[in-house]
Amino acid sequence: MTRRGSLAYYIAAVVVGCFFASAGFFLAGQLLRWHAGAAQTPGLREFFFLYFLSIPFGGFAALLFAFLLRRLASLLRTRHPVAWAGIGAALAPALIWAANGLLEGLRTYGGSSPTVTRLMLPLIWLCFGAEMLRPFWWVMIPVGIATALVLFAIHRAFEPRGEAAN
Repeated sequence: MTRRGSLAYYIAAVVVGCFFASAGFFLAGQLLRWHAGAAQTPGLREFFFLYFLSIPFGGFAALLFAFLLRRLASLLRTRHPVAWAGIGAALAPALIWAANGLLEGLRTYGGSSPTVTRLMLPLIWLCFGAEMLRPFWWVMIPVGIATALVLFAIHRAFEPRGEAAN
């Protein structure tokens, strides 16, 4: 384990962040199906399949979210969970829009040369999860809040404490 709990922090960011994003995406889809009067709704199997896919396609975004969240909280010198939740609420949809803007730029200016295409493939794979969430970008606000609160608890648990002199 690292001294400041970074390993636990970033693993939790992927596991918890992707879980919350999957849950938000799933619930938003359920709400739209219910509103449209769909006869059949997906169950837990479909939810866990979605979660299984969200880890490879959303893991990088979750790591970037956790990194930026910790840096912004440090920069703002905040140690309160409400501030972390506010940063998370703004940061999660911003990352979705930034990744989608990057994808649009790659599609527009990428060209058709094989070299550029080979360079684009990893970026497209890393941003694929954000493209799936584009219609549901508003779901990322509560997802960012929930993930930020969990990450705050982990960050605070590994915070250095002043030890009493013996």
